[in-house]
Amino acid sequence: MIRKFSILIFALLLLTSCDQLSKEGETVDEQMPKVEVKEYKVVAPPAGCQLPKTVADLDGGLKKIYYQFNKNNQGSLALFGKEMQLGKKEVVVIVDYMQYKDMDCEEDQSRYGVGVRLFLHIEKASRKIDLNNLPQLAAHVQLGRASVRYIFQTIGVTGPKINDILPKSNTNTFDVEGYASVIRAVDQVQSLIRDDIDGVKIAPQAIPTN
Repeated sequence: MIRKFSILIFALLLLTSCDQLSKEGETVDEQMPKVEVKEYKVVAPPAGCQLPKTVADLDGGLKKIYYQFNKNNQGSLALFGKEMQLGKKEVVVIVDYMQYKDMDCEEDQSRYGVGVRLFLHIEKASRKIDLNNLPQLAAHVQLGRASVRYIFQTIGVTGPKINDILPKSNTNTFDVEGYASVIRAVDQVQSLIRDDIDGVKIAPQAIPTN
């Protein structure tokens, strides 16, 4: 009951904020939001470079990393475990919540990390939306001004305790409740990213960079 009430209050705040962004009665703009198009890569460290094996080795800190894709750079999605053919009005945003380390073993930097990866598949949205503003994006979905579905994935951190806290949804719609569920799961996973916790396995993975 308390959870539902909290989500309701959160929704009202987001919807009020979202309504202030546009005039009353405004329809969804047919043009999609502007995408920061970049090509990404995964750099394999040279032989002899000592790779991180524990959370303690990931001394770069916590970082939230945004990646944006449209049909012009969709090939880079394969580096994130997804291969998609995007239409001209489709956008994918990936958000990594990572404990990471940049490896300086060669000229091109390698990055390793553990954490959470959030995939957002956007099929309809106003061009005025900031794709990196997740609360705003969720509010637009709630108002019917955007269509967004999400996939929640852990990177380099697995185990029974992790499985128990993954968000569960029949639709994976990134509306206000979906956003709240995702952020709650991110916080719970990050609280378990520590060494020597029963039911949690840590294995840092290579993370794409641009």
